[in-house]
Amino acid sequence: MSNYLENEGAPIINEAPVVMECKVDDVYETENFESFILKIENTYAQEENLNEKGKIDYTKLKPILFEFPNYTYLKLQ
Repeated sequence: MSNYLENEGAPIINEAPVVMECKVDDVYETENFESFILKIENTYAQEENLNEKGKIDYTKLKPILFEFPNYTYLKLQ
């Protein structure tokens, strides 16, 4: 059995709770960073992380987010 889903783009790990397939739409360059503006092309989510309408339920998923400008990681409770 493969560890990856079949799709048109990059390989997707089956065990990932949510995967967003993106394409670069624009790049903003600043003195110390390149910021990439992405367009979400496809979203794949494990069924147990969806609500009754088939949308991602972030209270079930509890993602970890990276926050600028404080450079800290946040976990939803």
